[in-house]
Amino acid sequence: MQPVRCHPTVIIENIFRFFRQMLPSLIIPIIAATQLDGRILIIAGLVAAAFVLAVIYQALAWRVTWLKVEDEQLVISSGLIWKKKKTIPYDKINTIDLERNIFQRVFGTCRIKVDTGAVTGGNKKEAEVNLVFKMETAQSVRGHLLHLAGQTQIPSFNDSDVSGEQGRATVQTSDGKVYARRSAEGQDAVQPLPRETYKASGADFFLYGLTQSKALAVFGAGFGLLALAGEWLDDQTIEMIGRSAISAWENISRWNILLTIFLAGALFFAIYLAANLVTILYSVVRYYGFSASREGANIHIEYGLITAKSYTLPIHNIHAVVISQNLFRQLLGQASCEVVSIGYGDEKNEIALLFPLLRLRELDLQLARILPEYQQKLDLSLAPSRAAFRFFIWPALILIAYIGICLIFWPPALLALLVLAPWLAGTGWLSYRHAGLAYSDRQVEAQNGGWVKRRFRIRLEAVQSVSSASHPLMERSALQHIRIDYHAPALRSVVRVRYLEDRHLSALRELMD
Repeated sequence: MQPVRCHPTVIIENIFRFFRQMLPSLIIPIIAATQLDGRILIIAGLVAAAFVLAVIYQALAWRVTWLKVEDEQLVISSGLIWKKKKTIPYDKINTIDLERNIFQRVFGTCRIKVDTGAVTGGNKKEAEVNLVFKMETAQSVRGHLLHLAGQTQIPSFNDSDVSGEQGRATVQTSDGKVYARRSAEGQDAVQPLPRETYKASGADFFLYGLTQSKALAVFGAGFGLLALAGEWLDDQTIEMIGRSAISAWENISRWNILLTIFLAGALFFAIYLAANLVTILYSVVRYYGFSASREGANIHIEYGLITAKSYTLPIHNIHAVVISQNLFRQLLGQASCEVVSIGYGDEKNEIALLFPLLRLRELDLQLARILPEYQQKLDLSLAPSRAAFRFFIWPALILIAYIGICLIFWPPALLALLVLAPWLAGTGWLSYRHAGLAYSDRQVEAQNGGWVKRRFRIRLEAVQSVSSASHPLMERSALQHIRIDYHAPALRSVVRVRYLEDRHLSALRELMD
């Protein structure tokens, strides 16, 4: 395959990104210049000069950036002053992703990302290849890469009609069926390719947004409004509002304490309702058209209304699945399922969703269709009853010590126990009920969490180490904390399960040996 240069529109995208990042540092000089006669023209001239230099630099950088698919490896060349050439063997590729924002849809382009999971230090954040091509070119590159890697099943964007492209490894007919393309005596021939697909509905994401944990959002919105008021209102206005609030509180407190509680609850409910509307809208827009499909040795995931994303995950690079339930979802019997795979879910604000929200009884059925390697549900060995009080005792002692110190300086701090004690008791009880561990010759299954319960199904080959921790009092009760380190996007991930019987560590080590 000949070297391929990015689409020219990438110059505009990079210039826009540059000035968007520079905007905070430009605002202050521009505002300051408006207060000085004649200086605004100087600032405008400097901005214009910076724009021209950015255009020249990005155009030259575009000319020296190219990608070439060779027989044994992928080659990427870049760098205007410092020349860089990167080579990636095909067997090291973890994910090949396509992404389109509104600008790219207008111009028919697409961003392709190739991720190997390589880390030079700290957490993995960026893909090794992040380039923009014409839509047909990006799909052709992805198809060629997967073909050379021995994987010929390549789905396409739902909104793209590419069934007639030559050189693609799959074709999609008008009835929606997918076939694998094979060359037969110089002509294209197609063979049926099994495909299992899960599609989320709009109601799923309405419920997904509705059941998101919003405690931080509610408090954040309250503090954000106070901070905004402090920035935009003058001291006299703030003082007037404060006097009015004190006067209103004095009048309300004379009426009835129940009315006071009712009004406080109404205010909290209004903020909570606004947070609900925001999260529902965000979820529906971000995950619009979500689908997960299994084709041969790959999982393919698509979603997005404004920014369309398409991920192709080789099955052998999926190291675990995580089933999560916050308190609302526990009460409704709903759960979300994520996959642990390098390259998917390691970008900022990205969640590696496989199923956004499903009833628990349907989850294993969908896993059997899409990812049967992780459908096995093991019977957990839960924390023993003799460990129950330990989930309460240490948090309670810490709380008592903290309140005791606060009482020295502020006696009303004792009232905090009315709120914190029930919360602490609920956290301890849920943590005790959820702690559990199970294992087989194929996978390790661990469960932990309090208000948010998480169940990890980890491929045994992905486990890097197991260890335990205990102190003399735990040893007398034959209890241990179990820690499981496994391969994940951030080099490794850790699962901890507290106060389990001490027999588990030796059993896990035997399985790993």
